[in-house]
Amino acid sequence: MFYDKTLRIFLLVSLMLHGVLFATMPKFNLGDLNKSLHQLEITYQKFQISSKIVPEKEIVRKQAIEDNKELSIASKKNLIKRFFKKNDFLSKTFKVSKKPAAANTDAKEKKVVIPELDSQIKSPAYKSYYQTIRERIRNFAYVNYLRYGEGEVYLSFVLSSDGSLKDIKIFDDRSTNDAYLRDTALKSINDSAPFPSFPKSLGYPELSFNVIISFEVDN
Repeated sequence: MFYDKTLRIFLLVSLMLHGVLFATMPKFNLGDLNKSLHQLEITYQKFQISSKIVPEKEIVRKQAIEDNKELSIASKKNLIKRFFKKNDFLSKTFKVSKKPAAANTDAKEKKVVIPELDSQIKSPAYKSYYQTIRERIRNFAYVNYLRYGEGEVYLSFVLSSDGSLKDIKIFDDRSTNDAYLRDTALKSINDSAPFPSFPKSLGYPELSFNVIISFEVDN
């Protein structure tokens, strides 16, 4: 009987102790557990990778084309000049440097002048015809004047009324001694023949004309 009474007391104390323990423990909520597990889920995102890969060189080329469009013609020329200026070897190779002006013989300009001389015939028809033949001789003299040299050649020639050349001579005392210029003057008059026919108002079968062909060089 004593044993049963002791066992009951022990069980009662045990129940009381367990009750106190459960009462002091924090409340355990299954809903919070489910919520925590839901937050731990791994989310997979889908990324779309383009199958077309643009090479880096292609991007650079397209950018260069766009940049090139913005450059004006003047700026392009400046870039080229700067490039050759920085690269002396290329400048010499492609002969970019200019020659000194003094070494360029083409800078000289040749001129042929045939001044108008006085004549005993004062008619307007004669003056007009004389001007025509002077201009014709001057054009041929300029074409034949191939070498640099200066001097005057005084000539006299005779024309028939049909414009054909009958006679020609040089006045030595009033002409240059340069043989090339003398030959050029004679050739120019011969090349000019035949000349236009005389105007009908002149009424001469032939006429003598004097001309001075002046060869000049402007430096």
